[in-house]
Formats: sequence, structure tokens, C-alpha cells
Amino acid sequence: MQIRLIKKGSRTLMICDRKDKTTDTIDLGDSFPAHDLAHFVVENTLGMQQGFYGNIWQGYTFAQLNDKHVIKTLPTESMHAEVITRALQTLASGACRQDDFLNMLYLELQTDNLPYRILPETIEKMQQEYEKLLQTWQQKNEITLTLEL
Repeated sequence: MQIRLIKKGSRTLMICDRKDKTTDTIDLGDSFPAHDLAHFVVENTLGMQQGFYGNIWQGYTFAQLNDKHVIKTLPTESMHAEVITRALQTLASGACRQDDFLNMLYLELQTDNLPYRILPETIEKMQQEYEKLLQTWQQKNEITLTLEL
């Protein structure tokens, strides 16, 4: 899946190419796409197929994935992707330490039985990749990311 983030003046566009050769585009406004970059890192690192980008790949639209009624019907992996993404952002902001990361996930998801191997080195790898993407975004007007689904 190709994910393109493009700066247009003070605005950011995100364009995702789906498996059926269609695309979906969203204007993120003047917001910094930190959450979208974190989703990419989490879903790519953990091999998620039904996270945010996996759902776009399967045919959901950005509008549908922002609809609380649709969100309730999504696979469990979608919620896992969202919670892990928020935890990664919290970690990168310095609001938690790496050794708090898993406990934060377990608390929010109310389980410590996740179907992903999230080892300390996995957490470190995600944090480093996320911080690298944030720096790249600040230096460039366009980023193209490839997510293998």
C-alpha cells in the first residue's frame, strides 16, 4: 500500500492507494500528521493487517473510519492499532518510559494477552523509526511510505 503525505502550503494531504487501484484522499488541514506516521510505524512493525491502513487497503474510506458507528464494527486489531499508536506517541513525547509502555497497553486494553510480540527492542525500534519519520516530515514537502499488506 502506498501512503503519500503531501504539504500544500500550510495544509497536509494524505493519499492512500488501495488494492483495487482506487485511492482515498483526506485533507488533514494544518495539522501535523504525527498520529498517521505513528500508525504507519506500529502497523508496519507489528505486521498488522486490520489496523487503520489495513482497513483503508480493504476499502474503508477515511470518513467511515472516523464514524463512531463504523468504528464499533471494526476487527479487534483496529482497536489494538489505535491503542498502541497512542502509546507510541506518549512514549515519544517523553510522557512515559519504555518500561511503562506495555503496562499502559495492558491497562487500556484490559488484557496482557496481545497477539503481537512486543519486546523491549520492538518498542525501541518503533520509537526510533517514529522519531526518524517525524524529522523527515519536517524536512520535506512530501513523504511516500510503503506498507506491505
